[in-house]
Amino acid sequence: MAINRDIWEKSDISNIPCPHCHKSLKYNELKTKETEEGEYMQEANCGQDEFRFTGELSCTCGNNFFVYGDKDTQEYQEGTANRYQIKGIYPTLNLFKIPTSCPQPVKDELIKSFALYWTDLEACANKIRISIELLLDSLNIPTNILHRRINEYPDEAIKSSLLAIKWIGNFGSHADTLTKEDILDAYEIIYKILDKLFEKSEEKLQLKIDTINTTKKPISKSTK
Repeated sequence: MAINRDIWEKSDISNIPCPHCHKSLKYNELKTKETEEGEYMQEANCGQDEFRFTGELSCTCGNNFFVYGDKDTQEYQEGTANRYQIKGIYPTLNLFKIPTSCPQPVKDELIKSFALYWTDLEACANKIRISIELLLDSLNIPTNILHRRINEYPDEAIKSSLLAIKWIGNFGSHADTLTKEDILDAYEIIYKILDKLFEKSEEKLQLKIDTINTTKKPISKSTK
């Protein structure tokens, strides 16, 4: 399953998928507390509230997650609207499915990046960059500076993808320069790399295509 950009870009509490069954997580009563800035805006009659919220996300499959973040209320002529922006979830939600055969050090670093996605995009980008260094370790690419290691990889498509992640990761060293869209770009790219190396979904699909064309019948009929 590829990354769902629409859900993660919004960082809204609605429609967050359960990592186990993929149904939308539900939230019950959320505890909120108004911030000092929110109190000031109310005193100034700015028509906007600002709160911190905490609560629990739950799924019918039995999984539960602690969530916290910011809540703001906007007043319009038609009424008011609340917006809940996530700042953290525990246990960490994976923003995409990591292949089971992916090396454990790479998995661990990506999971650390998922936790940072909500709070520190630059640190998140650094973790993604480290994950590709660990990936190159697992592929037995000799230790060197990252750019040279990437250039030693024989597959041109993967090499190009690794370089793109490196450029995004480099900006993680600069404060307040990255956006969620940048991070999701990196996640989409590394998802494609890991899928090609370990899940091999394109190869599996091509095998099905070849089998269907060779037998001139659906897969379900070709074994009968």
